[in-house]
Amino acid sequence: MTRYAESFTDYIASNPDDSQGNVVNGLVIRNVKSNNSHNETLVNQTDLIARFTTGSVEHSLATGFEFSSEETIRATYLVEQLAPGGVTIPRGGCDMFGAGAPSGYNCTDLYDPNPNDPWTGNITLRAPTTTEVDTFGAYIFDTVTLSENLLFNAGVRYDDFSTETSTDLSNDDSFVTYQAGLVYKPRKNGSIYASFGTSVSPSGVTAGDGSENISTRNEDLEPEKGRNYELGTKWELYGDHLSLEAAIFRTDVIDDHVAVEAGRGAPQAAVGKTRVQGIELSAAGQLTDIWSIFGGYSFLDSEIIDAGPINSDTEGNQLPNTPEHSFSLWTSVAPIEQLNIGGGAFCQSERFGNTANTKSVDGYCRYDANASYLFSEKVAFQLNVQNLTDERYYERVYTNHMATIAAGRSITGTLRFSF
Repeated sequence: MTRYAESFTDYIASNPDDSQGNVVNGLVIRNVKSNNSHNETLVNQTDLIARFTTGSVEHSLATGFEFSSEETIRATYLVEQLAPGGVTIPRGGCDMFGAGAPSGYNCTDLYDPNPNDPWTGNITLRAPTTTEVDTFGAYIFDTVTLSENLLFNAGVRYDDFSTETSTDLSNDDSFVTYQAGLVYKPRKNGSIYASFGTSVSPSGVTAGDGSENISTRNEDLEPEKGRNYELGTKWELYGDHLSLEAAIFRTDVIDDHVAVEAGRGAPQAAVGKTRVQGIELSAAGQLTDIWSIFGGYSFLDSEIIDAGPINSDTEGNQLPNTPEHSFSLWTSVAPIEQLNIGGGAFCQSERFGNTANTKSVDGYCRYDANASYLFSEKVAFQLNVQNLTDERYYERVYTNHMATIAAGRSITGTLRFSF
């Protein structure tokens, strides 16, 4: 399979910035966020699947290789933020100028912002940075049937990752990852499994247009390494009408890239370590001819084990945006053949926005519902209601001073025709 992709991004956004003390004065500066980028990607993936036996042992082998070449040309805009008289407004300087005209409309009232304020500054595109990323990977994975109720699987993968920028930053890493697992089937309708796997994340994986770009602070670092352990079981009950799954797991990230000096943009070192461990439970099934359910629960115990010399006071804290408890339940009924009605709940507990665990958003439950009706083989209608109670909750919370508000109640109707 060979794929070529090309994409363009170009925007300037006036982001409401409250990080510099403006909010306490009832003001907010329109801080600039901008991007102008062009990305080209060429990827080839070649796979081979083989099935064979060696004596009494059956093999299902998957092997292959892939390569990709990606180039990103990215620049940002220089947007003037000047008060009358050509005075530059610092991000925390709204209280010095006030809202509206005295600030050149770069500052506005926090509680009553005017989206129609005029603006007459100049915009200049800065010099772009070109980032080139070349990767090559090869893998082999084998599932071995040792007996009717015992399977063993194992695989290994080699990767070479190379990135370089027009500003003379570069990173070249090669690494090996592997996975192994054992599946035991005590009965035909159930299995117990154990698995172990590794993963790697080198510096510069977002190829010049993301949050994990290569920079002076991380170009020479060892890649971050992940280790995942899992033990679980799966069962099909009531004539395969109900599927139950349970698992306990642990994921460790070692050589985590952490700051070793104070301040934004400080150099990093690959000395950190984090851990997430927990349990996952799920159930799904068609319990009767007209009633089906799907549900799941997870408990995540996250911990910062080593945060480096600067942030050692955060060790033992929870990881940001990692809720301890998550729960979902969906059920649907079809009282008649043409009609299906469903509803469910999706819940998460409190999540922290920073490693110090001093900023957080509350837990929430969101309720959804849907209904569909088949008028004929060619005409169907579906109604979806998301966030039925119009709950105000947050999809994500960030380190400094913001959280992303989730969508309120939304109702969508879809009429489908087929010919």
